[in-house]
Amino acid sequence: GGLADCLLYLEFFSINAQRNALAIAANCCQSITPDEFHFVADSLPLLTQRLTHQDKKSVESTCLCFARLVDNFQHEENLLQQVASKDLLTNVQQLLVVTPPILSSGMFIMVVRMFSLMCSNCPTLAVQLMKQ
Repeated sequence: GGLADCLLYLEFFSINAQRNALAIAANCCQSITPDEFHFVADSLPLLTQRLTHQDKKSVESTCLCFARLVDNFQHEENLLQQVASKDLLTNVQQLLVVTPPILSSGMFIMVVRMFSLMCSNCPTLAVQLMKQ
């Protein structure tokens, strides 16, 4: 799919090109439907790993990808579970507690809202998050 193509060889690009590719990915995630999930599924591990990157703009675009996916799939428990791999929950939790903060205050609020949607619509994820 287009998302995987956009992120292909991401690490080999300049930081500005990486930022642009991740911004494009976030835009791709804005209006994706549950029927189109298969277009993004293969890119989720790469995006999850990208949350550990040190570049603030890249991390924020990646958070935006996940926040938009959760918004779009909030009533699809099985898709939420696929989006929220164990590494995703762990990596996002780390972003919320790291000092100095990587996320802007607006993005911090968006990530907390994303967790809220995930937990309120998928009890399995709520339990998993509490165990971590």
